[in-house]
Amino acid sequence: MFDDLFFRGGGALFSGLAISSLFALLPLLLGLAIPYAILHYRDSRSVERDPQLGLKTALYFFYSVSVLIFLSGLSILAVDALRELQLFGTGGGGGGVFGRPRGGFTPLQRGGSAFMFAGFSFGLVQFVLIHMATNNRKWPLVRRVFGGWRMAVTGMVVLTMFTVLVQMLFQENVQADAIQDLFAILFVWTPAWLVDLILLRTRSQHSHQEEEPPIPERFGRRVTREGEGGGLRRGES
Repeated sequence: MFDDLFFRGGGALFSGLAISSLFALLPLLLGLAIPYAILHYRDSRSVERDPQLGLKTALYFFYSVSVLIFLSGLSILAVDALRELQLFGTGGGGGGVFGRPRGGFTPLQRGGSAFMFAGFSFGLVQFVLIHMATNNRKWPLVRRVFGGWRMAVTGMVVLTMFTVLVQMLFQENVQADAIQDLFAILFVWTPAWLVDLILLRTRSQHSHQEEEPPIPERFGRRVTREGEGGGLRRGES
């Protein structure tokens, strides 16, 4: 009887976790499907198609997610470090989650380090595959799209944390612990957002210079070879 109840309860728990995981993965999968749809549409209009568009989209997606996981782990360590420094006269050097047992990591440090290791190792594999197994240098459009994707995600984190921080500062009773944690998160995600912004701007400028047509072509003039007539296109005077 108890075994039946256990298996029934375990099955219900497993089903609930599976459904919850599915709903949690849907936004993440949209982060892959929407960029791929845009890239496929643009590639279908090109004269020369990118034969590795799907492969590069998947690799850059997993690489970008790995970067976000690494930043999340770094944020956990930053929160723990500021708590230990007690910049606002608060903190948790005494025990609990933020307590520091002798000769070991705190639970928060262990969790943050695990996130960083997972993100770095998996992201490194994706980075190597991108640069050694794809035509990323010839067709860099996927790189630019996911550079903008990461910039949008990191920017949303910065905007959200900054809004919450300002909201707390405007309260009558300021919660120093929460403000300290928000500063720690902003210390990590703001430089990441700026790096993505600078990289996206630089790569976009290089791409525009490479794809920009010659000046005579842009002004509607046809460059004639030696011995050909000097015909003009429609609209020329």
